[in-house]
Amino acid sequence: MVINILVCLSSLRKPLENLFLLLIPLTLTVMVSSSLSNDTAITKSALGIPIITHILLSVLAHSLLAIATLQALLLSYQYKKLKTRHPKGLIGILPPLQTMETLMFELVWAGFALLTLSILSGLIYLDNIFAQHLAHKTVFSILAWFIYATLLWGRHSIGWRGIIAIRWMLVGFAALMLAYFGSKIVLEVILAP
Repeated sequence: MVINILVCLSSLRKPLENLFLLLIPLTLTVMVSSSLSNDTAITKSALGIPIITHILLSVLAHSLLAIATLQALLLSYQYKKLKTRHPKGLIGILPPLQTMETLMFELVWAGFALLTLSILSGLIYLDNIFAQHLAHKTVFSILAWFIYATLLWGRHSIGWRGIIAIRWMLVGFAALMLAYFGSKIVLEVILAP
């Protein structure tokens, strides 16, 4: 939902309305699947406001960076189709390359800011990184932060764009996914009794 709002706000300045052809079905699918799941919710009183704030920042950062990664994949598809001179099909409904790339970097900036706040809030409320089995998550989250920082620096200082920016996006997101899923695998599969 947050992504739809961001794209809607960005569409006031750029022609992005066609992205809703992809975002709305994806949003509806996520909303329906989350309403059908039987996950038990943890109450505020069980965790406390600081941890809930950290979790909220983390989820928002991951969501924005996931959408930026999907944007990078769409850009990669556009580049491939334009290089092979087959600009038909999906490429016809997508906004221009420059608009798509600008939106991708806006999402990365927002996600990077939230990731920074998430890491800082996590480090503030982290008692013992090894006792809580969070070393994997912390290391890979900080690695992802450095990758995104390098991407944004490269864009601002050197003018990175196109395939170079897409590759950095994919590597950064892979590190971020290792932070989440890698630690989940370690905690739930390897260290589980």
